Amino acid sequence: MLANFKKDEDSSIIFVKNNGFLSILEVSDHTLKDGTPFYICAQTDVTFTFLDWFPKALSDFVRPPTEGGLHAGAMITPDENVDGEMLCICRISIPSGYEVMNRSRCNWKLVGTSSFREQSVEFEDEVLIDGGILTWMKSGEWKALI
Repeated sequence: MLANFKKDEDSSIIFVKNNGFLSILEVSDHTLKDGTPFYICAQTDVTFTFLDWFPKALSDFVRPPTEGGLHAGAMITPDENVDGEMLCICRISIPSGYEVMNRSRCNWKLVGTSSFREQSVEFEDEVLIDGGILTWMKSGEWKALI
C-alpha cells in the first residue's frame, strides 16, 4: 500500500502498487439496516505517471479561460495520453469533486459483455483537498515506494 485516505467513517481511497501499475481502490464497509455487512471495493488502474499528471491536469482544468483554461462552462477535459492510458477529468457536483476516467481500460463489471464503460475514480473535494490526496501526489513521497 502506498497511501490510504479516509473519505468518511466507513470509506477510504487506497493507492496500491499492483504488478507494475497503480491501482486506486475505493473501499466502503457498511452495515445494512437489517444488520448485514455490505462491502464494496471499486478498482481503477493507471500507470504511476498518473500521480505526476493529475495535479497539473487538475490545475489546468480549474484555470480560468482568460488564463488558458478550458472554455467557460466546460465540465470535462479532452482525453489525454498519459503513458499509454487515455485519461480525462470531469467535474462532478454531487458530491462536489472530480472524476478521472481511464478510457483505455474496461470497467471490470462489464468484461465479457458487448458494452464498454471505462474505469473511473471519483475524488470528492473533501478528501482530495482537505483530506490530503492532492498534497500527497504533489509531494512526490510516493516515488520512493514504487
